[in-house]
Amino acid sequence: MTKEVEFLIEICKSAAALITDDFETTVKGDNDELVTTLDTAVEQFLIDAIKKEYPQCDIVSEEYNPTAQLTKNCFVIDPIDGTSNFAAGLPLWGIQVAYIENGKTCAAVIFLPKLNEMYHADKSGAYCNGKKIRVSDRPAGKCFYSMSVCGKNASWDGSIDLKGFRYLRRIGSSSVSLAWIASAHYGGYATTYDTPWDYIPGYYIVEQAGGFTHDEPGCHVAANTKEFLDVLVKEIKGMK
Repeated sequence: MTKEVEFLIEICKSAAALITDDFETTVKGDNDELVTTLDTAVEQFLIDAIKKEYPQCDIVSEEYNPTAQLTKNCFVIDPIDGTSNFAAGLPLWGIQVAYIENGKTCAAVIFLPKLNEMYHADKSGAYCNGKKIRVSDRPAGKCFYSMSVCGKNASWDGSIDLKGFRYLRRIGSSSVSLAWIASAHYGGYATTYDTPWDYIPGYYIVEQAGGFTHDEPGCHVAANTKEFLDVLVKEIKGMK
């Protein structure tokens, strides 16, 4: 385990300890996206910890730095991914952080506190609670997948052209979806949202677990096989 991953695991665990049932909710943005007082508190804690240890690095984060651009050396933070689930008392949410060095992701953590699942990845591979994990070898159309789409496609519920569309599940959390691809519970995840904190940490964990990713504006996809990746990319692009 690299020192960067050790650092991310430590601060994510400490951030999770700040989370209680005592919080307030508001909405933000044109889509009335839910945000809680714990989203901002957790993010501020993570920012402070990172700035203390890595003062030279930039930060891209959902609440305080949403317009910041990815740089050569930076951290990407989503303090509570799946806020709507969290606010409703559902356990499907996570804290996720990635570290980019010299333009490439080299460390990532997804912590799912309510499920007691700590995922991390570095150059040696991907792990859940310290045990090495690998994506499923199930073919496209034979495994669960999740999608998160916006705008005119927000009500999309699967296309008959996507073989096995009956396996679609709406989780409401990219961190959970991507962690579960890496640990072989799911086969794929696709989103039309261009917010890097939603997918960069999970992308790296999936890749280090042997999976595949695709990244372009309006089309961000991860899958257990190249075949399934191509199917999901085609599906997302077909929505436009």
